[in-house]
Amino acid sequence: MTLKNIVESTPSAGLKPESIAANSAYITNGAAFTWGAMTFNQSMMLVATVVCVATFFVNLHFQKKREKREQELHDIRKQTPAPPDNPQ
Repeated sequence: MTLKNIVESTPSAGLKPESIAANSAYITNGAAFTWGAMTFNQSMMLVATVVCVATFFVNLHFQKKREKREQELHDIRKQTPAPPDNPQ
């Protein structure tokens, strides 16, 4: 079975092998034109904005993981009995 048969037999994909190369070329050329039309300062602003947003989501992800760990540790500490203060 070839890639063309797989793509044509998949109704949800809606992609024709003939159009994949043309569409990717249009997208690439459009992105290159947009990037080339910007000045250096605009390009750096775009890069900085993308990095800023990515940093926000990475920090959010690890903050949620840390909160989950702290909650699990808190639950474990609640379940274990406290040792006596003055064991003699």
